[in-house]
Amino acid sequence: MAIPSLDELISFAEKVAAKTKAYGAEEAESYVLWGQSLDAEIQGGLVSIREGETAGIGVRAVIGKRVGFAAASSIDERKAFDTAEKAVKVAQIRPEDPKFVQLPDPVKRESRSGQFDEKILDVTGTDIVKAVKNIVEEAKEVDSRITYVGGSIGLVVNQFAVANTRGINVGDRGTGIAGGIYCKAKQNAEDRTGTESIFSRKLVDFTGIGTTAARRAIESLGAKKLDAPKTLPVIFDSYTSTMFLSLLSYAVSARSVQESRSALGGKMGEKVAWKNFTVKDDSWMQDGMRTAKYDAEGIPTTVKPVIEKGVLKNYLYDSYTAHNEGKTSTGNAARGSGESYLQTPGISPVNWYVEPGKKPLEDLVTEVDEAILVRFSLMGVGHSNYISGDFSVVATNPFYIRKGTIVYPLHPITVAGNVYEALTNIIEIGSDLRLSLTGKSPSILISSLSCTP
Repeated sequence: MAIPSLDELISFAEKVAAKTKAYGAEEAESYVLWGQSLDAEIQGGLVSIREGETAGIGVRAVIGKRVGFAAASSIDERKAFDTAEKAVKVAQIRPEDPKFVQLPDPVKRESRSGQFDEKILDVTGTDIVKAVKNIVEEAKEVDSRITYVGGSIGLVVNQFAVANTRGINVGDRGTGIAGGIYCKAKQNAEDRTGTESIFSRKLVDFTGIGTTAARRAIESLGAKKLDAPKTLPVIFDSYTSTMFLSLLSYAVSARSVQESRSALGGKMGEKVAWKNFTVKDDSWMQDGMRTAKYDAEGIPTTVKPVIEKGVLKNYLYDSYTAHNEGKTSTGNAARGSGESYLQTPGISPVNWYVEPGKKPLEDLVTEVDEAILVRFSLMGVGHSNYISGDFSVVATNPFYIRKGTIVYPLHPITVAGNVYEALTNIIEIGSDLRLSLTGKSPSILISSLSCTP
């Protein structure tokens, strides 16, 4: 893959910001993104491969307390200047935002880039097709009861630059690769599934994930129905415990707090979780999938505790919410994934990091008399109530625990509760940290949740 110079992108962003001001903006900001991706997939025996390039610019123009935004899926100079002019015209007709103060000033503090693997630049479509075929074939060889296998591997190279007329002119770059596999196993009239995935900033060998996914599908055969609705302890493994972090992300956003839409609003310094629960936003995690030296407004990212020993320590801020409280942004401005230049900044953690315990998952199982183990995947997390914290999700691969032993797999069940109550009802946290798109989290044992067949 041939990639443009990061310095060129930064210089281009500066030029567009200056042009926006020349068109009549009092302040201006330009965000430039360039990326390339390569994906291979096998579904139903059919191989597909996709290669693409993403390039675009988003411009904010400020006139008084009016903020206009325009974007274009191109980094051609003429189109970028046209976009700048459109942003100014939008600002001229926008209503005033009484809470807007200014675009951010440069912030001087230490920050770190994530991993950038030059080897990923040399990967070809032939290489990843071969890798996908390998994991699919190894899954098929596990057991004759495996009836379907689908897999994919994708890689990406991204660079972004941010410049504004208050002196910010920065950028960063990153690489990433991910692979996943999905298997179905059939025994008589019963169908069960198994999955596995790996995320990495560096080139990685995916050998073995097909075998793992297939074995998980086989282990789930012979499932029984939970005999009745019950309130039981539930262990979420390191795959499914990320649900709590997705709901927590909303609650600790300063925007949610300022708009009175967070259950954690006004609770700074208070106990909101189990006494040994610590989670931080680790923007310096070298292998974190979203690690970058700067956020989407060009503010240096930081490492900050959010909940420490059960006590709420920090909310996450972008410049808009920080200015409203006379604070400095925590470096958590984000524009989403994919064609991020099409979006104005919001707030998001960079990488969640849940401090692990000292016991492996197997030991957590031995500590409960009767419980449910939720493994590998959950359905319906996105339908949770992000304001109240209420959730009702489907555990597709649950297991029944009796007297400290996993006795048999269960048919899918519904697990329901409230995330904020669950955080205070943690019994134990495992040692099995796993990297996902959102950071690192281990298994978590909750004392009681509603479980329905």
